[in-house]
Amino acid sequence: MNSRSEHTLLARIEPWSSLWETEAEGAAAPRREPHGKAATPPKATPPPVPSDQPDVPERGIALSREGSRLACDVLTYPFDQCTPRRQRLDFSGRNFVRARAELEEKRLIRVIPVGRALYLVPMPDLYAKFGQDPPPQKRSLSLEHSFAVQLATDLVRHQPLVSRVDTEVPVGSSGATVDVVAHMRDGARIAYEITLSLGNVVSNAAKCRDKGFAEIVFVCRNTQIKQGAWAQLREAGLPPELYGRCRVVLFSELTARKKALHGE
Repeated sequence: MNSRSEHTLLARIEPWSSLWETEAEGAAAPRREPHGKAATPPKATPPPVPSDQPDVPERGIALSREGSRLACDVLTYPFDQCTPRRQRLDFSGRNFVRARAELEEKRLIRVIPVGRALYLVPMPDLYAKFGQDPPPQKRSLSLEHSFAVQLATDLVRHQPLVSRVDTEVPVGSSGATVDVVAHMRDGARIAYEITLSLGNVVSNAAKCRDKGFAEIVFVCRNTQIKQGAWAQLREAGLPPELYGRCRVVLFSELTARKKALHGE
């Protein structure tokens, strides 16, 4: 073979390289551009778009971001009034009203007035949406009365002389119950009856007679009901020892006492 043919053969032979190296280099090799043309830089991956919904395990009914935040707050702090909710969530007045209306429209909450305060009461669908179970009830109660029992329980529990609080406590053998019973540290028991109307004031006092309660406290929705309850108790002809153990208070009085104890 002459030198010219040998030179041609050598020019056709490519240097040896590993197949693994060739494949890896081929995957990572940048695109070659013609001479004199700048190489095109690789496209950057765009950042993920933030979701409009908070990272909470929601189910079923869709909510706006503000609606979801308010819904979570209602479940976390069920006995707070509207003003501390709005401040905690840092909502403007308009955004708070809009979020509250959204939850009401979708029947996830019910707004219940107690005196001058408004409470946002979670409905069963709100518990279901976040995979929670509603509080158990020992007997069939309206949503309003059931929430009022829970609210009174929370307010009474925070009193420093109370050691334990029970709800729906049976008295006697007729199936009657007392809404809330506070067990005091000195061994005394105090009965609390939720009074949203004037229908059963006297009968609620009578059922607690001779049942060992140091006091029977009627917790009223507003001033009008408080005054009416006192009038009924005075005019009912109750035994002096029973009438002397009756007290009538407002929910707002128990709320103020709790705030004072916690320095709010």
